[in-house]
Amino acid sequence: MQPPYLDTGVTLNRVTDSGHRIDSKKTRGISVEMVEGPIVRDRAQLAFQRDPSRAAMESTCPVFGFRTTTPRCPPGYDEPETPRVRGVKLPTRPSRKDRGCLPWALMWSLVVGSTHSLCLGGESGLIAPEGFEVTRYASDELAHDIYCLTVDSLGRVVVSGPGYVKILIDRDGDGVADEAKTFVNGPASGAQGMCFVGRDLLCTGDEGLIRYRDEDGNDEADGPPETFLKIKTGGEHHVHAIRRGPDGWWYLIAGNFSDVNGSFATETTSPIKSPNGGVVLRLKPDLSRGEIVADGLRNAYDFDFESRGDILTYDSDGERDISLPWYVPTRVLHVLPGGEEGWVTETWKRPNYFLDAPPVVAATGRGSPTGVVCYQHTQFPTKYRGGLFVLDWTFGRVLSVPLARQGASFSPQEAEEFLRADGEQGFAPTDAEVGPDGSLFVCVGGRGTHGTVYRVQYVGATPRDRQPALLSLNAQTPTAQQLQACLEPIQSQSSWARAQWVPLANHLGEARILEAARNEQLPVERRIRAIQILVDQFGGLSERDLKTLVGSSQPGVRAAAAWSIGFQTKPGPTPAVFTAFLADQDALTRRRALESLLRQQADYSALLPVLAECLNHDDREVRLATARLIPRMKPNEVRALAERTRPLGWRAALASSLGYVWRTLQEGEGLNPFGIDFGRRVLAAKHPATMKLEAARLIEMSLGDLGGLGGTSGMFHGYTGTVVIDNTLPEIQELTGTLEAVFPTGDRAVDAELGRIIAMLAPQSPQLVEKLLGQIHSQSHPVDDIHYLACLARIDMELNSADVEVLATSLLTIEGKVRKLRLPQDANWNDRMSELFGELVTHTPDLSRAVIDSAEFGQPSHIAFTSRLSEADNSRAVEAFLKAASEDAEYPWNNDVVDFVGSAQTERSRQLIRPLFDRHDLRLAVLMVLAESPLPEDRQLFVEGLDSGPLEVVGACISALEKLLPFELDPRESVALVRLARRLGTDRSEFLLRERVVRILSRQAQTDHEFVFGTVGFIPQSEVINRWTDWAIRSFPEEARELLGSGQIDEESLRTRLEKIDWDSADSDRGEKIFRNRGCVQCHGNGSAMGPDLAGVTGRFSRDDLFIAIALPSRDVSARYQTVLVETKQGKTYSGLVVYESADGILLRNGVTKTYRIETRDIAAQRNLATSLMPDGLLKDLDDGQLADLYAYLKSQSDRTASRKRSEN
Repeated sequence: MQPPYLDTGVTLNRVTDSGHRIDSKKTRGISVEMVEGPIVRDRAQLAFQRDPSRAAMESTCPVFGFRTTTPRCPPGYDEPETPRVRGVKLPTRPSRKDRGCLPWALMWSLVVGSTHSLCLGGESGLIAPEGFEVTRYASDELAHDIYCLTVDSLGRVVVSGPGYVKILIDRDGDGVADEAKTFVNGPASGAQGMCFVGRDLLCTGDEGLIRYRDEDGNDEADGPPETFLKIKTGGEHHVHAIRRGPDGWWYLIAGNFSDVNGSFATETTSPIKSPNGGVVLRLKPDLSRGEIVADGLRNAYDFDFESRGDILTYDSDGERDISLPWYVPTRVLHVLPGGEEGWVTETWKRPNYFLDAPPVVAATGRGSPTGVVCYQHTQFPTKYRGGLFVLDWTFGRVLSVPLARQGASFSPQEAEEFLRADGEQGFAPTDAEVGPDGSLFVCVGGRGTHGTVYRVQYVGATPRDRQPALLSLNAQTPTAQQLQACLEPIQSQSSWARAQWVPLANHLGEARILEAARNEQLPVERRIRAIQILVDQFGGLSERDLKTLVGSSQPGVRAAAAWSIGFQTKPGPTPAVFTAFLADQDALTRRRALESLLRQQADYSALLPVLAECLNHDDREVRLATARLIPRMKPNEVRALAERTRPLGWRAALASSLGYVWRTLQEGEGLNPFGIDFGRRVLAAKHPATMKLEAARLIEMSLGDLGGLGGTSGMFHGYTGTVVIDNTLPEIQELTGTLEAVFPTGDRAVDAELGRIIAMLAPQSPQLVEKLLGQIHSQSHPVDDIHYLACLARIDMELNSADVEVLATSLLTIEGKVRKLRLPQDANWNDRMSELFGELVTHTPDLSRAVIDSAEFGQPSHIAFTSRLSEADNSRAVEAFLKAASEDAEYPWNNDVVDFVGSAQTERSRQLIRPLFDRHDLRLAVLMVLAESPLPEDRQLFVEGLDSGPLEVVGACISALEKLLPFELDPRESVALVRLARRLGTDRSEFLLRERVVRILSRQAQTDHEFVFGTVGFIPQSEVINRWTDWAIRSFPEEARELLGSGQIDEESLRTRLEKIDWDSADSDRGEKIFRNRGCVQCHGNGSAMGPDLAGVTGRFSRDDLFIAIALPSRDVSARYQTVLVETKQGKTYSGLVVYESADGILLRNGVTKTYRIETRDIAAQRNLATSLMPDGLLKDLDDGQLADLYAYLKSQSDRTASRKRSEN
């Protein structure tokens, strides 16, 4: 594989964090920014000679003696005058001499920002905890649809969006940005991650990881960017955030569609060699090579480092799988080197209780995770310091997650709501950063929404701590205070903080920093910072220094020293020093030492005794970190370690076995008989449920692990191994016997995994079949029911009639249980249930008839059980649905039922279906059914159907009119056909439809107006279409006035109308009826939902934006919901959403939720349309009161979901 890292011929080290233009010198492999030659005293004069515009920007730092380019405002901007605030005396603006090297604009913002008037929430429209003030720092006029936010090296807020990066400038120092200076009109894809290195911008966009230079310091990119790393960008699941780590390396996070493979792991120290899903990447300071730190993420948008260097991220859920057994909610994860975060495929995510699952710091239910920032400042109260702020785009909220150390990781926490929208103000947060004064800046945007930056400050009664010393240095600051400032852990990896401490650290020198690291009298957090700085700037710690620090009385210092070994460029420690760290009483120190050892090309033989002890440690993360070393060991070392762990007990042996199984999985050996046998013996013996759960997971991995063989349907990715299992093998037969003896155990999690092992084995065991069926009963949870039904579906064994009846009842009662518990369903529900039923029927053919004959059969959710029916059974099933619908005046029709019942094409079915045309949610499905065998009485329905959005529906209506001879000159029909000819586009499929329309019109009008038929006519033919329009106006003036108007929603008119509506008199119950009658429920919030769940929609969108999105659905279409047009070689056209795609073909679901499978070999053309599958006209004919009712219902759904989420959490 070709490495994705590009040789640009330049290095990143030409620019320092502080913005100083220098020559880099390599010292011990780490770039130390220094100025070559003597310092020129009159830098400003020389700068003026080179470039007059830079004279005021370049001078010699009076403290450290190096050249700085940042003390004054950029060219073209006046420095702020001293502001006048009534009742507040502000300090005089300091002279240039007294300003030191801290950028004046940054320093001034700290003073002025504290004088802003108190307004808790106020005009910002946001609710924050008591004592916090939220103000609007920048509005949509300055930056629309913001993707990402950072704070640059000068302390200014910088935002990115589609095709722009802008610097927000507060010229008058009043805490509100006055101007947005365009840094660059790019990247075209929008930057989803940004970090400044001096004046240069490193960001993700366009070709990958790119850098925009600003060598003249004018706040404008000098030209096109340089690309350092080729990686997918711009998509919602592509590469996202970039941050500088405490080791001085760069870190990137990428989603599961970014196509990161083993070629990205160019460093031999890479913890992950063959990644799957989303990843965290670690890149060298010059971006020339890299590692894969962890994989198995779904789509984490951002991450951050806590003060001791651990990575935290906020990963997304698989929202389409909600209420299916493998659904995992959004989670705040502690990302560890070599960790697999749980995402395997779109339909298999490992549960949180798995042995190899990542530490979950907080589970937050449904949502769309975006920004993550660790608050390491002094402005906010102690409660928030050192904790995380994580952003949820879907529910429009910022959550606070405290971080509490527990052994080698963090204890699980309850996330608290920190910010949310108040009233009708939309709030769709995308990113957040902490500014120099400790304020939290939060931006909103995404998918075309309005852009705003909010500033959150603490102004409450709790006294603030002093201002960080790093931000108040000047030429007279004593060396001791300089050192103290350098070691303050204040947002240390931010661009603005690095601009201060990096040059300060190099000025102070390695010796002073090292002395601080050794000083037992200093606070632990400052000593940790000293060690991080030594790694970042000076190559790390020597053997002697490590020997000193391993004896520190402060566990945090010992852990930091152990961490430093893995990242330093100095020679690694001797086994004796490593042994001391590995034997430490502190779990975090052990874990850090083990992770450092993972990065070493080590001889493990001398460390085996202490590694065996680590495998028996009480802390799970210590055991896992040790097990990750085993795949790196030599065979004789693996055997020797196993011998040493055996006397230590079952726990140590299990951890050792895990490492051995990982080793065989990486080598592609398939089954691991040793792991199977060891896990089986744990299950058979008397052990705690926790150990049995770990043993069950060990067995799954020993069987080749879960994920499904090629061709396995999505339903069974979590129930099928990746290798073929021979049930005649002795170890498999022994395992089956053990399962027959111990299943079920009574522990829900253990039993779930034993059922999963049974599914992987698929044994011919009547005893296990009966036990699996016994897990499903009237009181069992529906998610558990689906799980055990999936396990049963894997067993190819004929059931007796009684078991078949139990199976049928189990399937049919799931929907009732789901409704009773009010469990949400999403797009994948019907497809997965259909796959489940299909697999069950394959092994138990009598199940179809048992389901159909049940008195319960005939509800909409039961459509999933009709996919594998014989012709005779299909007819009986249709009759059952007709009976159920006829007997229930409130029958919950949906498009799937209309399509299925209509397939009978009987008079009875048509009589039931025809009246449903008046329902917006069913109209398209009704048209498709009636058009199959058109009748004259339905002609006017087909005429109305010409106005439909989906081309296949339009085509069906045209076909119906073609069949309904003779052609009559009906005014409304003729004008509707002309209207259709006018609006059809220039795609080949639309040209074909237009030609058929003109043929019908020509027969009616007895003229073709010189229309050119055939492929030569596949051009706009605007003049001909205009002649048809004139003909319609002359012939049918009244109908033409009505039907040929623009029909377009005017956005301004709609906004004006919304302003005048009385929203207080709304009724959510009436709104729900509108929601259902207009068809919204078909695509939002059911088992075949194609649109997003609308829970939280009133929180992330303002009321105006929400109604504009409904009225103009194609204005801003997310890539996820873009319509795809497919033309087949047989001349058929399909449009809809791709719900599955492989090398063999695609599954396409259209506007009436009908799914088509199109083989790759049959596809002639496929392209994305810039249109939404959501139809136009959903607000048509609704009065003001109905709009208010609809909004009340949507808001009630958001409130109810948020309440349910709080109770679940």
